[in-house]
Amino acid sequence: MSLRWGIVGYGWVARDYMAPGIRASGGEVAAVCDPSPEARALAEASGARAFSDLAEMLDAGDIDALYIATPNHLHADAIEAAARHGIAILCEKPLAQDGDGVERIARIAQGSSARIGTAFDQRHHPAHAVIRDHIAAGDLGTVTAIRIV
Repeated sequence: MSLRWGIVGYGWVARDYMAPGIRASGGEVAAVCDPSPEARALAEASGARAFSDLAEMLDAGDIDALYIATPNHLHADAIEAAARHGIAILCEKPLAQDGDGVERIARIAQGSSARIGTAFDQRHHPAHAVIRDHIAAGDLGTVTAIRIV
């Protein structure tokens, strides 16, 4: 059985990377939610049902999992809505903007059967592994902070 995915926030990361990844893994992008009529038209052109309202998309019941790629400040609300439906959730980083937001998501997770994960691909990036190795070897002195852009 392939997973039927919903995507909320159909910007370039979701459209150009996640949707093809879902399809390559044998899944289906069944539904997309985005406030932009242009984004919805692109979703429909690729075979997905398009919605402007997340609650309406979730209530349709056509998805097994949700990928959240909205602006960061909207993550917690989307997680909460999807968790109420008990579907699997993969949310772009960061899960929340502050500690209170993370605590809210933790409470949502504890009160739901939904699985919640974060899409954080940078942990295994080859350049970051090189930096990690140099830090571990002491090549860079005492590192107190790193910012990667």
